[in-house]
Amino acid sequence: MTLPGKVTSTVEDLRKLGFTGDNIVMAGHSLGGVMSQGYTKEHADTIKAQVLMGSVLTRDQRSINSDGTTNIEYNVPTLSVGGTKDGLMRISRVSEAFWH
Repeated sequence: MTLPGKVTSTVEDLRKLGFTGDNIVMAGHSLGGVMSQGYTKEHADTIKAQVLMGSVLTRDQRSINSDGTTNIEYNVPTLSVGGTKDGLMRISRVSEAFWH
């Protein structure tokens, strides 16, 4: 959110400006989607969900169990949107994230 003379980048900043809502969804595009994951994970009590566009959950957010299944270690509901015409992220990386 950009205001005259100020860039607001945290939920705390929004609250200081008078935002009173509690259904907060984080959105990030490309590298912004990667960067938003750390903030979102740390503020999972405040942020209800996340939308990643041209981005996916990073590999450090999951582990492989001994039986070969995937354990997602990320507690915020996340929707990833990607496609072949994105031009930023390879579709094979989107497919890998979907498989997990």
